[in-house]
Amino acid sequence: MTRFVPGALLVTLLFAASESHAEEPERDSVPQARAASPHSQEFHVVGGPGWARDQVLGDVVTQSLALGFRYGWFEPAIVANAGTPIFGGGYASVAMSVGAVIETDDANRFTLRGALGSDSYSGVGCGLFCQSGGASATLPYAGVHVAASHVFGASGRTHLELGLEGFYGRDLARERVDYTTTGGLFGTSTSEDSRTLGGQRVGALLTVGLTYDVAERRSGSSNSAVARR
Repeated sequence: MTRFVPGALLVTLLFAASESHAEEPERDSVPQARAASPHSQEFHVVGGPGWARDQVLGDVVTQSLALGFRYGWFEPAIVANAGTPIFGGGYASVAMSVGAVIETDDANRFTLRGALGSDSYSGVGCGLFCQSGGASATLPYAGVHVAASHVFGASGRTHLELGLEGFYGRDLARERVDYTTTGGLFGTSTSEDSRTLGGQRVGALLTVGLTYDVAERRSGSSNSAVARR
């Protein structure tokens, strides 16, 4: 059913529509994206699964988690990474990192960070049918991470982030470890062996993250409009 619109209200609506149409080219001329700033301050958590090639363990399924605070182009963070093969042991590393971050006006983010911490191996050599034991050691560790991602959402303070990350790490020492394993296919037996732990590691990750802006940013279009006024 058609409703009657009073003349004064109709004039008001037509005037508002004409004003909106007049400003439309100005809005469309600037992409709607989260504005990058050298003074950005934000909490940042990112992590995800991936694959790595470890000199001690071979091919492993790996998971990574990083928690940092970004100020401008720099982001100190705590980085944790763990991996395990299908059979036989695993590793876990925890490191402090300092990174350089570049974010474009299109909300594409590129990160390069170095990490220094510790790398722990456990259960190495305890493979299929092994019940317990294996070689274990904790070693100093250094690594570098390179990441590219896209941050979604031009408004608000919390943003979803999706990306890819590659990393290379190296234990700064190697240790020869004597160990025992218990188990077996036919009954339980104990065996002794020795193994050198420590080496290099390279891998790739699919990452999902959240970014929380300490100070809410305006979109690129909003900043441009304010500047023109």
